[in-house]
Amino acid sequence: MAAAAADVVDVPATLAARARLLTAGGGRKTDATDAASVARVALHHHRLNS
Repeated sequence: MAAAAADVVDVPATLAARARLLTAGGGRKTDATDAASVARVALHHHRLNS
């Protein structure tokens, strides 16, 4: 559940997967790398809906 003042952004799984492939971990999917990939995409992709 998001906090009352939190912004929520819908990040498509394909964008998160692409971001994960570009990290040093070689695209391995763990909870930590997945969360970091989603956050990175949400911060830097200007056409996502919030």
